[in-house]
Amino acid sequence: MKKFLLLISTALIILGFLILFAFLNYKDDKLHIVFCDVGQGDAIFIRTSREADILIDGGPDAKVLECLSSHMPFWDRSIDLVIMTHPDADHSTGLISVVERYRIEKFYTQAIPGKTDVYKRLEANLAKKQLWVNP
Repeated sequence: MKKFLLLISTALIILGFLILFAFLNYKDDKLHIVFCDVGQGDAIFIRTSREADILIDGGPDAKVLECLSSHMPFWDRSIDLVIMTHPDADHSTGLISVVERYRIEKFYTQAIPGKTDVYKRLEANLAKKQLWVNP
């Protein structure tokens, strides 16, 4: 029984240090701009010094999620602003996964509506989450 309690105590202490390390690692009061490697297309993640998360475009597939998980704390599942520059699939397809997995405060795009099935799926996800779209 003592070995079990010692093991649990040690695991909790190590877990506490890991969480503290992760928290201090992401809170450095600096501007971070990450050009995500998503292949063809764009995905740019910005974290401001005041910890606002901004995503510009989403790339051609769900690979943008890997970038976000690498540059955001594991407990942070919200993005303050998503900007889609235009509705081409190599910029918008990855945003479908982002909208499904993250809580998004605001979503902006330009007044050019997309005609592809990918854009219609993204539009449906945005409508379901009642996100502001600025056409």
